[in-house]
Amino acid sequence: MYFGFGLGDSDEIVKFYPPANNNHVSHSVIYNNKTADMSIDVKLLRLHTILDKLDNNDIDILKMAIEGAEYRVIYDIIKSNIPIGQILIEFHHRFNYPMIKKTKNSIKKLNECGYTVFNISDSGEEYSFIKV
Repeated sequence: MYFGFGLGDSDEIVKFYPPANNNHVSHSVIYNNKTADMSIDVKLLRLHTILDKLDNNDIDILKMAIEGAEYRVIYDIIKSNIPIGQILIEFHHRFNYPMIKKTKNSIKKLNECGYTVFNISDSGEEYSFIKV
């Protein structure tokens, strides 16, 4: 099933920037001055808004590969107190050092909310959390 919106930390239209390397396919909310003139507008909705639209309030597994926007979305999910059994997140801390700090802070916040890591991919970018 396809929906014409993405997951964000607010209900708004945001700019997504194409990757500088043509061999990569994923656009990102992370500003890229090399491709800024080729940005596209994307409608984002908070998870809470999406659940309301789908008339759902329970998530067994949430997988996020949202190209750098995961940090803000994690905090919004925590703030919204949405019950989720497992959260699978692709972190994008390979981009620069401040992102490593954001990843560590996000993991700490998830741990404080009762989530524990049960798997980390070989690349060290995909983390799997389960609510305990």
